[in-house]
Amino acid sequence: MRISQSLLAAAANLRDAVDSLAFSPPVTHVYNKCLPGSGLDYLSRRSSTCPS
Repeated sequence: MRISQSLLAAAANLRDAVDSLAFSPPVTHVYNKCLPGSGLDYLSRRSSTCPS
């Protein structure tokens, strides 16, 4: 597996782990920066230009 693929897999695992977190009141909303449209898209674009 290429380093870029490993990085994307690790980022996806982190995204899923953060998304499954639950908080008790008074927390009502949590912003997950790792959802689509953020880091994974950037990593996908940049990984195609990086050496393995």
